[in-house]
Amino acid sequence: MPPLPSAAPPPPPDAGDPAATRVWSAALATGLPRRGSGRVAGYRRLAATPLPPSLRPSAWSALLAAPPPGAPPPLAPTTAAGGSGDVGDGGGGGGGTPASRGAEKRTYAQLAAAGAASLDADCLHTVEADVRRAVPGAAGYVAVRVGAATAGAAGAGAPAAASPPPTPLTEASLRRVLHAYAGHAPVVGYCQGMGDMAAVVLSQAPSEAAAARMFRTLMDGYGFSELFAPGFPALARWMDDISVATRAGAGGGTLLDSLDAVGVPLAMVADKWLLSGLTYTWPPEVVLRVWDAVLLRGTPKPVARAAAAALLLSAPRLAGRPFEEAAGYLQRGIVVREAGGVVTPDPPAVAALLKTAAGLKWKRAPPPGGKGRGGGCLMCGGGRRGVGEAR
Repeated sequence: MPPLPSAAPPPPPDAGDPAATRVWSAALATGLPRRGSGRVAGYRRLAATPLPPSLRPSAWSALLAAPPPGAPPPLAPTTAAGGSGDVGDGGGGGGGTPASRGAEKRTYAQLAAAGAASLDADCLHTVEADVRRAVPGAAGYVAVRVGAATAGAAGAGAPAAASPPPTPLTEASLRRVLHAYAGHAPVVGYCQGMGDMAAVVLSQAPSEAAAARMFRTLMDGYGFSELFAPGFPALARWMDDISVATRAGAGGGTLLDSLDAVGVPLAMVADKWLLSGLTYTWPPEVVLRVWDAVLLRGTPKPVARAAAAALLLSAPRLAGRPFEEAAGYLQRGIVVREAGGVVTPDPPAVAALLKTAAGLKWKRAPPPGGKGRGGGCLMCGGGRRGVGEAR
């Protein structure tokens, strides 16, 4: 699911905000204060400070070193013996007892080999097709990292911010990362969309083996594995999050009702956004900022909430449009500035999207005999099958 590039050239690399660099550099030196860690003041300061692109590899590596505080256990035992199948030197994610984790530790190469052996022919074909598509599609994520490092090195007066050299993003490296996750979590295996997400992690990781560990933590510790597991247990729930959040915004209910009336249900586009972690058509500059929020807050909700913000910002361009125009805009025009797109790499557009997401608050109606689920600030905080099979 490669991003659709805009006709206009991307903005020049930003040397970064020296104040933001100082805040994040200090936090990296002392340990990042995540949501739920008890370091409330430090967490709030980080949450309000954009992560400089030059520090993203170090920050993501630290945030994905272990599951976030309060993370649920893995969806199901991920190895035949019920252990975690830890990648290489250990690291975040996994489940089972300490004894089973120790017994089931395997190297990155062993997990990649086990994963390749566990996938059937159709799924291996899907991996190959997705790898060939995802690598060029992720070039923009590498460019953001390389451009930020270059601009930071040339910037005058900015604090020194070491950024490890980019890990080569090749078809072979991405294939091994995906096979390693299939070896770790055969109950999930591989599903289309996972390749695009793994490519983003690989583009920011300090090494290929580290990328495999980071991707496993993202999938298991943040609940993304439930999107791809048999039966897609999280998809309907996350789609409902988008719907609830959109209706919480001004005019959101009218927008969704009008789209339904012309035959453009929310699922027509939003399922692709969710099943790719927003990498489906969304530009890297936006996806990376949303993922920053996901990792720092320890929840995947910023993905659904950013999707709701995009829909709300698109409302003026969708009003009264027939099916063909409305569907075409949501599938393509929404990311093209010349078409009035609201999800573009332009700094004002990125700021508007994040501000809209941050302002969405709501409360869900309680289920019969149960307690309601609060909403709050948006930016706070399935199975092995072939590409052609139905989602």
